[in-house]
Amino acid sequence: ADADSVLTDLPAIPNMYEALVPRLRNTIFSTCVAAEGADNQLITLDPIGQWWNAETFTIGASLPKEVVIAVRHSAHRLAIPEDIALLTVIGVTLAWFQDQHVVPIAMIVPQRDGPEHNEMVGLFADFRQLCVCTGNLSFAGVALHLHNLVKERLWRPPGVATQFDLPLVNFEWTDFDEHAGFSQHVKLYQRAETIRYPMKVAVEQSSRDIWRMRVAFQSSMFDEGRRQHFFQLWEKSFRGLLERPLALVWSNNTS
Repeated sequence: ADADSVLTDLPAIPNMYEALVPRLRNTIFSTCVAAEGADNQLITLDPIGQWWNAETFTIGASLPKEVVIAVRHSAHRLAIPEDIALLTVIGVTLAWFQDQHVVPIAMIVPQRDGPEHNEMVGLFADFRQLCVCTGNLSFAGVALHLHNLVKERLWRPPGVATQFDLPLVNFEWTDFDEHAGFSQHVKLYQRAETIRYPMKVAVEQSSRDIWRMRVAFQSSMFDEGRRQHFFQLWEKSFRGLLERPLALVWSNNTS
């Protein structure tokens, strides 16, 4: 090297926190929803998907393929199962709907769900209660908390006198894979439900990439205005998880 040459200073190293934050946000944020028509409704109420009897009013709402793909994308970004992403949306909706930061819910959960228990998942399913915590948490925080809660089985048996006091959430998934030349034929539930719970939220699949929510309300507890408000909050909860996962669930504009 030339002895008379002058060495220039090395460029300054940027603050590592400032460098990581944009990358973390890009990793967590699900940008596909905003690119695929954020002005459109994510939930489509079925035009003939309303049934009622003397006690309950049941409403069906479809999630089109684009929204299902967005939910799966969001779940992949957060490293959680897609049903936990949906449970997050439902839990946040119920928290807003009941104006409570901690919402206890009832679920039907498998007691034997290991790799060797494929034939016993439904046989040993039972009712359990768990709490969805939303206070001081973001949508992503609620999702990760629920993921740990379900993974560690941090639920409890229902109380004898209070087992029907909570909203019921049930995932009615369908195995669309063919086994020994046979596959399941899906026939969606098309009538009013009879429930002993205040309300029931069921998730079912008309096909592998199209889901439907079926919500049954006790008519004596929820009038038409309350039922419409529930689905408005559900739409908002979907958008929060898919478009703003780092935003606090209980922000100033929560209604």
